[in-house]
Amino acid sequence: MQIQALQTSQHIFAFEGEFKCVGIYEHALNFICPQQRLITFHRQGRGLSPMGWLLKQADFDSLAKQCHPALKMRMKNNQIAIADNMTLIAGDSENLRLQDKATLDLRWLESFFLYYLR
Repeated sequence: MQIQALQTSQHIFAFEGEFKCVGIYEHALNFICPQQRLITFHRQGRGLSPMGWLLKQADFDSLAKQCHPALKMRMKNNQIAIADNMTLIAGDSENLRLQDKATLDLRWLESFFLYYLR
């Protein structure tokens, strides 16, 4: 079976090697990569994390059925192999990094303190 991700965080592509299953949840499947970073497979409609892959609901359910605490998968060339029967292919790459020079409008906070600290 081959699964095409809907979206994939671009920050994940630097990783290759074996991933170990560390969490199985209703809307997220968590794995640890060799660099000890969390990688999450998300159910469609539940968002995408900076280290995640977004899967269609049916694809997520198919992957979830394969998951157990001893499951290991191997990532190479933007594809993940699970045993001999399933391959996940990266989807459209999304940049989820916050802008380094983002400005915050803190006027509301100043007003809050002026009002409550009189």
